[in-house]
Amino acid sequence: MTVRVYTSLDTGAPVLTGTRLVDRVKLILMACLVNGYGSKPAAGWTIGHQHADGFSLGNGEGFINLINSGSSAYIAYIMETVTDGSTALAAGVNRRSGVWSDGSPSGSLQYFYNQGFLGSSNLHWLVVADSKTCILMLGAGSSTADLSAGNGVAHYFGN
Repeated sequence: MTVRVYTSLDTGAPVLTGTRLVDRVKLILMACLVNGYGSKPAAGWTIGHQHADGFSLGNGEGFINLINSGSSAYIAYIMETVTDGSTALAAGVNRRSGVWSDGSPSGSLQYFYNQGFLGSSNLHWLVVADSKTCILMLGAGSSTADLSAGNGVAHYFGN
């Protein structure tokens, strides 16, 4: 598997739009994992489903489903297969988030927050991915593309 590095500093990198974190993350992940941009090929993921408030991406072994949770947060779910993509939270086999799983009465869902990434102060993002794994880093106020300075958050998913 070829590991690729994508950054907001690349020629042809997607320009961030939208006022919700999930919309910006979708723009980045679709460009890096599914479609490619500029001279950078996609990492080899596929679209599981798309909805106005969420989407899912697959790596051939499972899916990650990210759904909106207010302007500066999204909730992440994983599942083996998508069985119904008609809503933001797709139905799927073995669906779970944090300690919650289908059939559980309650639990802690896996939330990702980043209010700073909705501003306009030196936003940077970095994706390291192959066809099975993705590391997404988002930062604001950073002076470097690797997010070693400023405020950043990381999201790892896949194998």
